[in-house]
Formats: sequence, C-alpha cells, structure tokens
Amino acid sequence: MAPIAASRSEDVAFVVLVGANSRQPLRQQAWAVAAGLRKAGVSGPLVDRTEPNLYRALADGGMFPEPYYDPAPTIAAVRQPVLGIWGVHDLLTPPRESPRGFAAALEKGGNRRYAFHFFAGADHAAHATPDGGVTRLPELAPGYADLVGSWVRDATEGRAPVARTSGPDPVQESPTVPVDPPGWWESAAAQLAAMVLLVVAFAAYPLVALVRRMRGGSRAPVSRAARLLSAGGLTAALGSFSYLFYLVMTGGKLAVPGPVLAGRPVIWLALQALAVAAVVAAVLTARAWRRARRSVPRGERARLGLLLLGGLVFVPWALYWGLLLP
Repeated sequence: MAPIAASRSEDVAFVVLVGANSRQPLRQQAWAVAAGLRKAGVSGPLVDRTEPNLYRALADGGMFPEPYYDPAPTIAAVRQPVLGIWGVHDLLTPPRESPRGFAAALEKGGNRRYAFHFFAGADHAAHATPDGGVTRLPELAPGYADLVGSWVRDATEGRAPVARTSGPDPVQESPTVPVDPPGWWESAAAQLAAMVLLVVAFAAYPLVALVRRMRGGSRAPVSRAARLLSAGGLTAALGSFSYLFYLVMTGGKLAVPGPVLAGRPVIWLALQALAVAAVVAAVLTARAWRRARRSVPRGERARLGLLLLGGLVFVPWALYWGLLLP
C-alpha cells in the first residue's frame, strides 16, 4: 500500500517499509505457510504439493484477492527515498528475495535513494524473536527506532543514502516457487464438484440402510469392506478439507500443525492411513460386487454402484491432494 500511495502522490516525502513483499501475493503467502510448516518440522507432500494446490484452488475460487498482482511496476514508479527493513528471521515474507526484488525495481525506475537494513534476532514485524521467528516478543529489535529516526531526518534533509544495504544476512531456508493458475480439472469448481460427489457417494451408503431400517424393510447384506470404504472415505475427505482449512486460518501467524511424527502432523498421518484403507476397501468391495452382482437386488446394486463411483473418484482426488503420496 505504501509504494502504491507514494507512486501516485507527490505529497509523500519518503517511504518506510517493514517486512515488505516484492513477490506476487499468492506466491508469497504460499511460501509463508510452507515456511511455518517446515519450521514446525513438517516435510513431504503436505508442504510440497498439498499446500500450494490449496492456494491455487482458493485463488481460482476468488477467495484470494489480487493473487497474481505484480508489484514491480508500482515499485519502479516510486521516486521518493525508500527505507526497507526486514527481520533476519522473517517467516511471512521471503527476506532474501523481497529486498532483491525491491532493489531491482527501484533501479529499473531510476531510483537509487534506498537503504535496506536487516535486524538480527527479529521477525516479520521487526520485533525481537527468541526462536527464529516462531514467537514474537513485545519489544522491537534493538536499534530499530534509532535507525528510522536518523534515516527520516537524512531523507527529509536531502541526504538519503544511495543503494545501501546493512545488517546480517537474512535466513530463508527455501526459495519461493511460482503458484500457477490451475487447469480446468483442478479448478475450484472441479474440486467442489469432486467433494460433493465424494460426500454423497460415501454418505448415501449408510443413510440408505438407515432409511430402510426405519421403514421396516429387509436388511440388505453389508460387507465390512463397503463399510470401511464408506466411513474411511468420508472421514478422509471431510477431515482433510477441515484440516487444510485450519492451516489456512492459522497460516498468517505461522501454521500450527499439531504433533509431528516422521515429518508429518499426526492428524495428517491418520488421514493418510484412512485414505489408504479406503482405497484397499474400494478394491475389495469391487471384487465382491463383481462376484455376487447377479444375486444382489437391483436397489442394492445401485447403492453399491454409487459407493464404488465414490471410491473411483477418491483415488485421483487423494493423489492430487497428497493423501496417497509417501
């Protein structure tokens, strides 16, 4: 917002940025949540595949404003002196890439009156942090106020530093990666349709049995594999959606994945186990249905057919979201 205002108004005398981002917003946010997960000890497909796919779907569904906005032209239009401040342990904005993007854009626009400073032991908001950016202490990084005050004095007196960078090297354990728009088959609409189909297919199996029992009808034969497919598939689908939504809601303050085992949150590990069990159950149910399809009543065949359709859709869906990946 500050560079946008400065680029449009000559009444702005200088710009001070703290933890500013020079990447596309969606790319920065996906990196931030992944950085929080990695900081918590999470690795594997949840970080490398599931989390980026989630943000692609959110952006495609219009739930992430201006996901592919390019800040470079706006930064290049800033003519005022710029002070950029980043904490060495910034986990919300990539602290190595963002300053480079600002410098490149400012230089392209002909503005070399900028100074960047990195504060040791500081987080995204230049507050002190004792544990690499996870915990934010109430006090600002030592020297922050003095730096801002002295720089503003020099900038307003026409003595702004030229292309200066100071402070320790920032810590950024992983680079940002592009988050491209999804194809039609992985769009928000397609994902919503798949989720609705899975819920209907898996939930219909026990609901039909319940309605029959309430009406006093005959009790249809039920296999353990079909029960497992219905319960396991429904729990894996709804559970993964709920857990990923939880990660999104907590991602702005660092993801809180819960206990981690073997590089995976225990909750996610349990969902993966359910997904594998549901796939095995789908295979067993299909085999049993094929062997006994002639002796199964027509209504029961429709019920099992819908359940197996859910199992068929569940396999590529679970692969896409990383539930079936090691």
